[in-house]
Amino acid sequence: MNISTAFYTPGTGLPDFEMRIALGLCAAALNVVEPERVKLKEEDDRYAVELLHASDASVSLAKGLGWLCQNRLADQALLLRTPGFRPLHLEKQAKGIAEFGKKLTDGKVNLGKFIGVNVRKRMGAHDYACGHTDSTDEKIFGALLAFSPQLGQPPKRNNPTHQITLPVCPYCGALGLAGVALFQIDVSISNPDRSKKERFFFLPHFQGEISGTTLAQYLAATKHIRGNLEDIPTYASTIALLGLYPHLMDAIGDSMNSFYVGRLDSSGNVPRYGYCVEQLAQMEILFLDILYNRAFVQRCYRMEVRGELLGFLARSLQENDVKSAINLARTYASATEGKAMLPWSTTEFFIKEVGKVDRMLLEGEKFRVIKEVADMLQYFVRERNFGYVDNLRKASDADEFASLLLDAQRDAQSVMLDPKRQSNKPYLPSQSTIQHLLQIVGEGEKQFKSVQTLISLLAFTYYKKEV
Repeated sequence: MNISTAFYTPGTGLPDFEMRIALGLCAAALNVVEPERVKLKEEDDRYAVELLHASDASVSLAKGLGWLCQNRLADQALLLRTPGFRPLHLEKQAKGIAEFGKKLTDGKVNLGKFIGVNVRKRMGAHDYACGHTDSTDEKIFGALLAFSPQLGQPPKRNNPTHQITLPVCPYCGALGLAGVALFQIDVSISNPDRSKKERFFFLPHFQGEISGTTLAQYLAATKHIRGNLEDIPTYASTIALLGLYPHLMDAIGDSMNSFYVGRLDSSGNVPRYGYCVEQLAQMEILFLDILYNRAFVQRCYRMEVRGELLGFLARSLQENDVKSAINLARTYASATEGKAMLPWSTTEFFIKEVGKVDRMLLEGEKFRVIKEVADMLQYFVRERNFGYVDNLRKASDADEFASLLLDAQRDAQSVMLDPKRQSNKPYLPSQSTIQHLLQIVGEGEKQFKSVQTLISLLAFTYYKKEV
């Protein structure tokens, strides 16, 4: 008869450290039973890993973790790449991990005592960073930078200037290291400054109830990620990662909506985090569900101005910032010398999901009028004359907008009537179309802003005539 047994993380108050310990538990569990017998559950202040097993689950879990310690975690090459380990102590620490793994495998230590169902809630200060003060096992390493940037040196209660690095019990240390080694995506950054050695870290924040099958699929998906990214802003790293490796989204499904993202500089003697934050990925996943948008992200990544393009894209998605979306469109058209525009699917996403434009403007006669004026402005964009579009989107009121639009119409008309121009002439909307648009922008402040957004984006967008 199979019995379900729950194992709990210690509740350290550090969400990224808790996630790493929980994923280390999952890694050990997946090492001894089939994925469908493992379940990860998010609790109020910690995680629970449920194991469906016929015998004593804590003994089997200890053997799974012990095997990982001896065959994976004691690798000095792995430790050298893990922030917090020093080359001077690598051999000793690798030996300590292997010996602790052998104790686990031989059943000489009780894993369930520290992470079992009866684990108590943490209260007050502790000698160990994880709160397991009654561990009598030999310390294998202290608090690691890889576990959490906030872990390590809390100030003393009555002497805040006195700080010492608290140790981590061998159980939480080994589990946290397993979470880092198996579930964390680690990529180097190709920095133009060759003296800099920087890396990105992506740790998934699984939420709710996650099956072992999903975790196994995620592990399989991460094996097909190259360990290198070009230098881009950290806040754009999530859209770059998912855009370049969209199979990750298929593995994740609905089981998570954020990553713990860190950017670490290991150029000096001591590695330092330059940036570490939990970054939501819901909008990025929604955006990349559309195949054309995946192709667009990949093309942006291959361009010289990838940092600007992906930065504008990330900001528009993370902050629902329409200005960044328009800046992206403008920069993209400029970088391609007016020969390439945003795909319609990208613009449509910005209009509906980022700008939340009134749907009444996206259909019927109103949309036809707006699109025809955008067609006229697109001529100037292709000629790399962004002045009219820039001025129209910055107009402060409907009167200023009308004046600028009439200037653009006169300029387009003069080009149209120029006998020297036999080709590449602008589209000229009728006078009634112009008047209808001016009537629309005069119907209220909200509608005026929406029309500004629509015209600015459509002027930088390639779309078929029937759209």
